[in-house]
Amino acid sequence: MGLTCVVRYDEKWSQCVDCSVRKFGQVCQKLDDYMRYAAVHSCGLTCPDTKCYNQNWCVAPYRCIIDPEEVWGQCVSCRSKKFWGNSCHSLGEGMIDRAEKLCHRKCREY
Repeated sequence: MGLTCVVRYDEKWSQCVDCSVRKFGQVCQKLDDYMRYAAVHSCGLTCPDTKCYNQNWCVAPYRCIIDPEEVWGQCVSCRSKKFWGNSCHSLGEGMIDRAEKLCHRKCREY
């Protein structure tokens, strides 16, 4: 995939987004919520390390883990060795608990 025209829901804004797996993770993080949501659906890719509000923000195999107390949600892959071996430690305790229960995995200790 290369550049794709992403159109905001109200059709008042559009821009080209690089939908290649290598670039999308960097580009999508700079978009506002409306454009990021549109880009996720236009490109068919999850935007890592950004807020999700429900499962519609994540593309399989990612799942939206939400902790209302932390007012944060994030797309997590239950199969990601990188996430479960390293990245999970950056989440708050409530997020880790929810991710562990949903994915039936444990965030590894250092």
